[in-house]
Amino acid sequence: MINKRGKGKKAQQLFGLPFSVIFSIFLIIFFIVIAFIAIRHFLGLRDCTQIGLFIEDLQADVDKAWSSQSSSFEFSGNLPSSLDYVCFANLSNSLKGENIESKVYSDISIYQSADASLFFYPRKNACDMPYHNIKHIDVNEITELKNPYCIEIESGKVVIDIEKEFGEALVGLS
Repeated sequence: MINKRGKGKKAQQLFGLPFSVIFSIFLIIFFIVIAFIAIRHFLGLRDCTQIGLFIEDLQADVDKAWSSQSSSFEFSGNLPSSLDYVCFANLSNSLKGENIESKVYSDISIYQSADASLFFYPRKNACDMPYHNIKHIDVNEITELKNPYCIEIESGKVVIDIEKEFGEALVGLS
C-alpha cells in the first residue's frame, strides 16, 4: 500500500506539472492577444486624432488667410495612410471631372443634405468624420472645373495651396 501511495503521489505530481505548464501557456497567449487588441485600438485612435487635427489646422489656416487682405501659402497636413483623397465638393451642383471624381462623388453624395465642403475618401476609413464644413472657403470657385476637387494623399501627407486675393471675400485653393 505504501508503494501504491508513493506511485499515486508521483502520478499526481506528473499530472500537476503539465497542467500548470498548460495553464501558463494559456495565460501567455491570453496576454499576447489582449496586447494586440490594445495596440490596434490605440493605432485606430491615432488615425482618428490625425483627422481631427487636420481639420482644425486647415480651418485655422483658412481663417488666417480669410482675415488678411491678401494671402498665399501652402498648408501641409498629416492624414492616415488609409485615406486616398481629401476632396472639396459642392454637392448642390452637378458632377464635373474625371473618373476618380465620379467614384468619389458617388461615395460622398449621400451627404447632400449635410452642410459640408470637405470630404475624405474612402469615407469608411474616416473615423466617423467623413465630412466637415470649412468656413470662409469659396467652394463654388474651387469646384468650378472639377466637382469634387480632390487632392491626393501621398504617404500620409497632403499639401493644399491656400490663397486669397486682395478684395476677395472668401478663400480659394489652387
